[in-house]
Amino acid sequence: MLEIICGRKNNSFHHDSEGPLNLMVHAWKLFKENRIGEVIDQSLGDTALDNPQVLRCVQVALLCVQESAEDRPSMLDVVSMIYGNNALSLPKEPAFYDGPRRSSPKMEIKLPEPENGPDNRVTITVMEAR
Repeated sequence: MLEIICGRKNNSFHHDSEGPLNLMVHAWKLFKENRIGEVIDQSLGDTALDNPQVLRCVQVALLCVQESAEDRPSMLDVVSMIYGNNALSLPKEPAFYDGPRRSSPKMEIKLPEPENGPDNRVTITVMEAR
């Protein structure tokens, strides 16, 4: 849905130190800054910016790409959000967000110490045609 409204593919962004990683991150950043109108494709015309249904679809799309699967709406919920007039919840950070995480706990991973047991060896077989 974001690709349709924005007129860009998700992978049309090239990540650098300043730019977004993908379309989701770009739309998320503009949404947080209350500049979501900037993400709407200009070929949809000036009326798209004033159309609350278009902005609602962007918000629903951002709800669908939240990091946690439990936070994402079901397809039944998505359809009712698009066609309904109920207030929508605010989306949380999308998956693959490249900014600082507010809600992610810091984790420390410890690898197990190698034992003095047998070595695990891997062999690779290359098949060649006759």
